[in-house]
Amino acid sequence: MLFLLTIRQYYYREKKINLLEEIKAFYKTHQNDLENAYPGLNLNILKAFFKNDLKLSLDKIVSSEDLSKITNHLLKAVPFAYIAKEKHFYELELFIDERVLIPRFETEILVDEAIKLIKTHNLKSIIDIGTGSGAIILNILKNCELDYALATDISKDAMDVCKLNYEKLQDNLLTKGCDFRIADRFSGIDEKFDLIISNPPYIKKHADKDGVHFQTDKFEPHIALYLDDEVYDAWFDDFFREVSHNLNKNGFFMMEGHEDHLEDLARLSQKYFSNCEIINDLTGTARFLKLYRK
Repeated sequence: MLFLLTIRQYYYREKKINLLEEIKAFYKTHQNDLENAYPGLNLNILKAFFKNDLKLSLDKIVSSEDLSKITNHLLKAVPFAYIAKEKHFYELELFIDERVLIPRFETEILVDEAIKLIKTHNLKSIIDIGTGSGAIILNILKNCELDYALATDISKDAMDVCKLNYEKLQDNLLTKGCDFRIADRFSGIDEKFDLIISNPPYIKKHADKDGVHFQTDKFEPHIALYLDDEVYDAWFDDFFREVSHNLNKNGFFMMEGHEDHLEDLARLSQKYFSNCEIINDLTGTARFLKLYRK
């Protein structure tokens, strides 16, 4: 009996660890690497990540095996959202993994402006081009009652994540119902909409590459990030033309774009739209276009 008790004690001591102390030791040992991988990271932020994002109690004993899975991801600089499989965006908790972009805080401005447009102008139909996780359209549907909503993406993997989020969150949405299609922009889409919204790939693969954080380039889907430099203007010219064709007479188009190219895109859009507004993000940087016809 004493022998069995000793074995149990050994197993507990070797396989179970105090989470808070292990986090402190892990941060102290790998501080430089962690701070380089996660700008602004400190011990308190790391503890909050374990507690709030991973929903682990810091005063509990955990398995060393479970902890090692997390710390291995951290040492590889995997973005927090991909480790937690969750990201809060605007008013919703979204499931997130490597199949979709991680929603950024500045994109919440796009959602906010869209909601204002819908309510001010009594818009009734919407399409989200390149929906990814569904972060934009699902938050709009949480705040607006619409007659018709459509989310599209060129990636089946991304569409699977969007559908998962819709199924998870649909009870919280004011608009009950959303269609989903795998499509490259407006391919196969004949309907017209009051609001077209998009966060398209807008980074030039070569010219803008130095400004992309290495985590983003390494882990997030390139199809949702980059366009080849030589087709950039032609891609957006085609996109604006398609938007114009699929927009109702008094409709609006809103998109997020790259601060270095947004003014050029605004000029390009004038081939198809009589009115263009550039909207800044919270840092005062040009970030969004709003296009419409009087």
